[in-house]
Amino acid sequence: MGSWSNRSIAGGGMEVADVRERRQLRQEFVRLKKVLAERDFEVEVMKELQAKKW
Repeated sequence: MGSWSNRSIAGGGMEVADVRERRQLRQEFVRLKKVLAERDFEVEVMKELQAKKW
């Protein structure tokens, strides 16, 4: 019997390390989506400001 970190979770075939990595990747994905949304917002604001200059 291996250590806890080497066991499959609930027979689903995912190791504890895999679950941790997946959670970290999901968190990074959420962070990147927020960064992208902020950038898109800034681009739209800049477009509006540019359009009002004329």
